[in-house]
Amino acid sequence: EARLAHGRAAALCAQHVALGASHSSEDWRDIFQEGSVAFETVRADGVDAEQRARAAAGLAELWYCLASAKSLRLHDHDSVEEVRRLARKSIAKTHEALTEIRELGLGATRLAATMLKDLGKVHGFLASIFGGGDAATSREFLAEALRIQQRLDRYFREYPLNLAL
Repeated sequence: EARLAHGRAAALCAQHVALGASHSSEDWRDIFQEGSVAFETVRADGVDAEQRARAAAGLAELWYCLASAKSLRLHDHDSVEEVRRLARKSIAKTHEALTEIRELGLGATRLAATMLKDLGKVHGFLASIFGGGDAATSREFLAEALRIQQRLDRYFREYPLNLAL
């Protein structure tokens, strides 16, 4: 769990530094690499399948954050293609994580809804830069995430947890 938290923190920190939202003097590329290593370690050594799936989703988020950071530095064809490649890599890894979660019977959980929301976000990001069919795909994933979230909200309103026990 600590490595997952480390990876998530590194991804967000690096994105903030790269986007100029933080005054760190650290090289944001090194911070992204640190996060990647943390997630890859969990993928290789994770104690259970859910933890490994969470690490895959973390890698996907990290690659999206990197694409987002690099999108501010589009200066030639190669930089544009690098952003597209990272975003597509993020989408592929999120699908992998979502498949793993569904195989564990967790396809209707908040974790699955978060992964679907992330797919919608990355497709929306691609649509904002490149246009095309990613906008419609984004809406489909966001709608599916919302359906799961609403179903869970209704369930927990009907069957609240009694934490006093």
